[in-house]
Order: sequence, then C-alpha cells, then structure tokens
Amino acid sequence: VEAKDLRGDLQTQTKWSDGTSSIEELAEAARALGLGYIAITDHTRDLAMARGSDEKKLREQLREIAHINAKLRGFRVLSGAEVNIRRDGSLDISDAMLAQLDVVGVAVHAYFDLPRDEMTRRVLRAIENPHVDILFHPNSRQLGRRAAIDIDMDAVIAAAARTGTVLEINAQPERLDLTDMQVRRACDAGVK
Repeated sequence: VEAKDLRGDLQTQTKWSDGTSSIEELAEAARALGLGYIAITDHTRDLAMARGSDEKKLREQLREIAHINAKLRGFRVLSGAEVNIRRDGSLDISDAMLAQLDVVGVAVHAYFDLPRDEMTRRVLRAIENPHVDILFHPNSRQLGRRAAIDIDMDAVIAAAARTGTVLEINAQPERLDLTDMQVRRACDAGVK
C-alpha cells in the first residue's frame, strides 16, 4: 500500500480534543492530499487530559460537520469519536449518541495492566457493542514508552470477524499496532 492508494483517514483528532487543527483545516489538508474523506474521531469524556467530548459536545460537533460538508464539494467529513473503553468494557458515551455518529472507534486508554482474562473480556465487551466500528491501536502499546496490553488477540480477532469490527493498523512509528503477525492472522480470519 502506497500513499497514492489511500482514499481516506478514519482516525483524526481536532482542536475539539487534543488535536491542533480545526475540522475544516483537516478537511482541506486531506483534500489537498487527494483523499476523499476523513472521519473526525476526537477523544471522549473519560480522557479529561485530552479535553474529551461528552454527548453535548458531540452534538455541537455534528452540527459543525454538517455545516462544513454543505460547503465542500467532492469531499466528505464523517462524524465519529475515539471512545474510551472503561475497565468493565462499557463505553464512556451513550449508545443513543453513538448511533448518531458515522464512525465509532474504541480504545483502551487506562488500566493497561489488567490480567489477560480481564483485559480480553473488557475489549470483547466493547467491540460487541453494535455501534462500534473500529478497535483503535488494539495492543495499546507505545514503543519505548508502554508495553502492549496482555490480551488474547486471537479471541479479539475472532470477535472482530464475527461482529464486523475493523482492527486498526496504526502505522505511526511509536505504535506499529497491530503487529505484522497479528495483521496476517486478522486478514486470514477475514477481518477488515
């Protein structure tokens, strides 16, 4: 896969949380790169240090995205969120709000040291939510800073195949998550 093959970006953060650009600035930059769409996936409420969005803020953002889409031609901004998976596997945004978004990504942002069985149950509960589309950085690792969580990735891959959940390949050099072997196993299982 080369840069010219990319059609869109399904994980972007803006000034609404911990990003540095506005929604419109990201859309214009992505369009200039030849992309056809982006999803705005700002962090949600439990990530206070990232100024995470609650339902009220997400509704405001939906209105702004609709306004921007009305101005753009040949490009689409999708509404979304990077939703925190709580310790018990519940999500920090209501199902009613998630149902209004175009793209829902979930991720582990805390309690990285749970035992393998508990971590696996936690992530499986989250991706079995019918509103969840993507599991972001499935191993939650940051190379040189934080080890991967202890999780049964084969169980996660099987659940993703069953639920149609996408497993992100985060190619940022500090993430490289999924690993190459996990990507192969996911592809072999029919996971997007």
